[in-house]
Amino acid sequence: LVINNLQVPDSFYSHRNNTIRYSIANNGPATASGIWLDSIWISCNNVFNPATAYFAGSKIQNRSIASGTSVNDSITLNTNFSYLINSCFPVTDESVFYLYIKTNSNNTVYEGVAGNNNTSSSGAKVFVNSHVDHIVISVTAGDTAIVARAYPVSWTVKNLGLNPGGD
Repeated sequence: LVINNLQVPDSFYSHRNNTIRYSIANNGPATASGIWLDSIWISCNNVFNPATAYFAGSKIQNRSIASGTSVNDSITLNTNFSYLINSCFPVTDESVFYLYIKTNSNNTVYEGVAGNNNTSSSGAKVFVNSHVDHIVISVTAGDTAIVARAYPVSWTVKNLGLNPGGD
């Protein structure tokens, strides 16, 4: 089993849903069937090392793929700020990252000597840390204030940042 046609958005946003699309091809001589995991890691290194990369998630596959065929799939990720998920990232608004996906990551489908070609890389992409940027766009208050009395004030705030949730 190998990953083909890995499609990662050029800009990957924290606190937003990011869809990763890929194909799983069976290049082996027999049908691959069973239950296995497709796992994803995020790293600031262009060489995959699961010990230093951030494990972002996995997807359970329960299917059969005939020899010489492939299937399309996707995983949607929503992560925290890059510098909070892995200390190798600088505390900045944007940084370069690499996404790695490995099919049959739990090695439950027997692949013989071909079990070492299951990982694919996105190449360099931009990780955007979606921060909140609140501004006050209007204030409403009375014309007169009286000492020791409540003074009603109201205001409207707008988020100009990329993080709609306010985290």
